Amino acid sequence: MQVIEFEGFILDNERRELRAPDGRNIVLKSKAFDTLSVLAAEPGKIISKQHLMDRVWPDVTVEENNLNQTISMIRRALDDSRDTPRFIQTVPRQGYLFMPQVRQIDRPVAVGAEHAPGASPAPRQTSSGHQPATLLSRLTGSRARLGGVFAGLAAIAVLMVVFITGLISPSAIAGSRDASIAVLPFENLGPDDERDYFARGVTVEIMDLLSQLEDLEVIDRNSSFSFGPDADVRELGKALGVRYVLSGSVRTGKDRVRISARLSSAETGKQQWARTYERALSPEDLFAVQRLIAQQVAGALSIAFNINPGERIDGAGTRSLEAYDWYLRGADQWFYGSTDYPAEDLFQRAIDIDPQYAEAWAGMAVAIINSTWAAGSTEQGLARLQAGSEMARRAIELNPDLANAHATLGVARLMELDWIGARESIDAAVAKSRNQLSLAHQESLVLRSGHLSDALTIAHAIRDTNPLTEPMSVREDVIRSALGQHDLARAEIDKQLDQAPGQYTLVLPSMFAEINADAPSGEILSSLRNIAENAPAGPSSLARDLLDAPDDNARRLILRAAVDDFGDEYATRTELLAHLAAWLGDTELALEIWDRDLRRSPLRAVWIWGPAFADMRATPGFRQLMHDINLVAYWKAYGWPDKCRPTTNDDFVCR
Repeated sequence: MQVIEFEGFILDNERRELRAPDGRNIVLKSKAFDTLSVLAAEPGKIISKQHLMDRVWPDVTVEENNLNQTISMIRRALDDSRDTPRFIQTVPRQGYLFMPQVRQIDRPVAVGAEHAPGASPAPRQTSSGHQPATLLSRLTGSRARLGGVFAGLAAIAVLMVVFITGLISPSAIAGSRDASIAVLPFENLGPDDERDYFARGVTVEIMDLLSQLEDLEVIDRNSSFSFGPDADVRELGKALGVRYVLSGSVRTGKDRVRISARLSSAETGKQQWARTYERALSPEDLFAVQRLIAQQVAGALSIAFNINPGERIDGAGTRSLEAYDWYLRGADQWFYGSTDYPAEDLFQRAIDIDPQYAEAWAGMAVAIINSTWAAGSTEQGLARLQAGSEMARRAIELNPDLANAHATLGVARLMELDWIGARESIDAAVAKSRNQLSLAHQESLVLRSGHLSDALTIAHAIRDTNPLTEPMSVREDVIRSALGQHDLARAEIDKQLDQAPGQYTLVLPSMFAEINADAPSGEILSSLRNIAENAPAGPSSLARDLLDAPDDNARRLILRAAVDDFGDEYATRTELLAHLAAWLGDTELALEIWDRDLRRSPLRAVWIWGPAFADMRATPGFRQLMHDINLVAYWKAYGWPDKCRPTTNDDFVCR
């Protein structure tokens, strides 16, 4: 069927177009379009994954992850959900099923230069065939194809640093047909011919991003790919009528990837710049890497070609390549620790160069507010919170549409105990862009407020935004443990512990899950021995003292002394002491610990909803605490949490 309709969507296989019910052209990558066509051709039938891969990638051997990613792209384009699907249902261990009814229709009359009465002009197409989009529609809509450089970096589990300083002076490309470029297929230099698909993928990703810049003319790949990667640049320029040519190469090994990108003048053949990206890599991260590099190259070129700032790839909201370079370095350092310099120092360099650079202010805010998690004391954390809050507000002043700034401001307002204000800021962030950062902060707020089932739904949405990489989200094991799904929670933690035995950041939640599951004391003591051997000085010393104690009464005394030792500060102190108090059956001490901490900041409220604290939640003291930290007012506005219900207008009970 050449043209079909489903739920108001029009799928035109001949023109390779997908139109939304409101007439918008939805841009789908080639493989995503092919996959949708195969599924829609047989509605109501389960199509196996192998059949889809054979049809969509007939000449290339690809991994199943490639198909998973493509399905996620289609779902985002259709505003579909994996958990409550309207269009594509995943059938475990079998494949996918296209759910809606379809009907064949006549091709709609095209709207071109001569418009029908009352018709709107058709959107201008770029030379590559993509409908251009504004920054707002591309990066802040609920179906945004890009989450922004910053959110993309958060999801990619590899280290990438880009050195783009001094790339090109914008004035160097002034003149007729300034912004015209042909992108040659990147050459696969690796020993494995099967990785040709990855080299092609890098090229297509870059072309796709560049094509979204309205003022940049990108030659269609059907033309540019007719030239080999070593084509004479000047001859190519004459043949295609472009001023610049982007080429490159890819070399992948077992655990490394090196990608080089080069921009050359088609008039002189002279190379304008060349940069190489090389980092450790695991096979499942290949597609994440190509997206990352494509975003960063496209962002740099949008500056180099002097594209209107409102039209650039997110993250390139500056006219200074040097500032953009420092921004990328700061983002990379914050997420992956790729340099010895603090991320805020790198962001500050970007701000010093361009004080109007909103993304750099937002990056600074994210780095500083995130560091409150590991602050040595509450006072230090609150000081950094205030500084980060001011920077987030500055970013919003400069760019009100910057989702990451709204999300970060929401976290700051939350830690100021302004739950309702936090919800407003985070809702604004999600409305502008359902990227991983905004969704992660939404999940964090919802979980802290006790809406556990909603938090799990958001966790799934976060995973859907990038199924190939570790999601930037509150760990699902925390949510599942609070919901009483102990086997699932512990299985997930154990899987991670198998990969990193003894890692303190995993051993600690493992013990918390055991306490919530009311595991035998032997298991808790085993976890304490692991903490004694692998944890930092504070928790390690406490664990050793508890292990040396003759009985639980002695352990309670040791725990009480630790609670009263205000000089013994470390990042995980509150949640560790509270869980140990619950394990030892000291409900009063557990409430005292949480009361002392949550009145200053709800940072660690994610833990209070676990089964271990059920007795504590039933006390009058807990109910008073919830009033005092403004949570009850939030519940009245946004609904009661999973484990509490109102009894009167001013009172409630929790279990």
